[in-house]
Amino acid sequence: MALLADLKLMVNNPKFSDLKIKCGNWNEGDEILYASRLHLAARSEFFERMLFNGMRETTSNEITFPNLSTSALKLILEFLYTDSIEVKNLTASSAFDTFVAANFFLLPEIEKIVTQYVEIGLKAESAVDLALEFFTRAVEQDYSEDENELYLLVYRKVAETPLDTIPYNKMTGKILEKLLSETKNHIISEYDIFRYVILWGANQVSKESFAFYSQLLPVIDEIKIKELRFKELLRLEEENSNLHSTHKLVVQKVSSILPFIDFRLIPMKIFALIIDPLNILESDQVLNLYRYFAIIEGNRKIEWDPKIAPQNFKLTENFTVAETKSNESSLDKRLLGARSLRAKNSIKGTGFFDWTILIEEKDATLWIGVCGADADCSRFLGLQPNCWLIGSNGSYFNNCVVGRQFEVIFNKGDRVTIHLDIRQRTLAFSINEVRYPTIFTDLVSELYPAVCLTMNGRVRLCNNSQQRYSF
Repeated sequence: MALLADLKLMVNNPKFSDLKIKCGNWNEGDEILYASRLHLAARSEFFERMLFNGMRETTSNEITFPNLSTSALKLILEFLYTDSIEVKNLTASSAFDTFVAANFFLLPEIEKIVTQYVEIGLKAESAVDLALEFFTRAVEQDYSEDENELYLLVYRKVAETPLDTIPYNKMTGKILEKLLSETKNHIISEYDIFRYVILWGANQVSKESFAFYSQLLPVIDEIKIKELRFKELLRLEEENSNLHSTHKLVVQKVSSILPFIDFRLIPMKIFALIIDPLNILESDQVLNLYRYFAIIEGNRKIEWDPKIAPQNFKLTENFTVAETKSNESSLDKRLLGARSLRAKNSIKGTGFFDWTILIEEKDATLWIGVCGADADCSRFLGLQPNCWLIGSNGSYFNNCVVGRQFEVIFNKGDRVTIHLDIRQRTLAFSINEVRYPTIFTDLVSELYPAVCLTMNGRVRLCNNSQQRYSF
């Protein structure tokens, strides 16, 4: 203990040093660190090569690390002298700098200490703040080693955080581009992503601009399409005519981020009555979106296929409602629960396809998803190839493989929306308009909407669900 105490006294002590260290863009008056050349060389292979290689550093009593921070190098010196770091000296802002410095000096022991600090921090109430601070520093400095365990840990924490819960003043344009270009796991709708991006840009411009766009972009739960009129938007614009000059500034702020928003996933009515009048998008892009909506509108009808429906299924209301009932023995119930149903028309080609199923009755587990053209609806689809289903009990079947339970369940009265990206061959889902991460990948190129009902159940296809929300 006496030796450790003596070594601590030598850390950054000019009296016992023959080397000056400067960090970052050092200017006159900035802090200088001190160390012993022999001690650094004995403790670090990096410093041994640097200080005894016969080059300038061999004879100079001063070295500079322009890409490292002073606070991080202090912790590096502390470790090289005492073989430890006091975790209390780590902060959310210094953790990233220290990790980068440890990587630079080839000191995996310090990387491990920082990783443990972050892992513990990600379990605390301030986990999102820590993750965002670390991730922001990493992205702003173009440090994104995809194989780095700590970076991936922090990235996943930020990516799984609903975007609209992150304060605008803690977000940057580069972070938004990074998140939207690499993941859609924001658990919010595409409209809410657009709203967040615009309000973030407006917040960068001025408080008045933020207040103005907040009026024009209500949260999804407050939208009532039938009551919203163009003249209402025009009235707001007239009352805030002095803010017109800031419109270009807001567009400039978000121009590099907008390409990462998929406007095809936004309901057509919301796009037409709220987004288009803002004059934020290029006219060609707007025209192409209306063409896409027109095509989707013409092809969106879904109905169950009566020709292959098992006898236990009752189809009503133009084949959009499927119902099963059973008063038989438990064995018959199990047999009944093994029966399945698929839609009449397949989905193929390119683009996006969404549909919503309303759970009207359910007294046991039911499954919702997609199946391939060769699926046998007389048997349970979950145990067949080219079938992907999510269960109301939190389970799922991924191409014959039973998935472990996840925390999301649905019950009577819930609306389950399936989001199928045919081009990427991926499937995600929403429950009551809350979107969850992509769950299935590598789907086949032709698919049918499908359900599997157990015992007494009743589901309704909502054929306006291609627009993601019903009004």
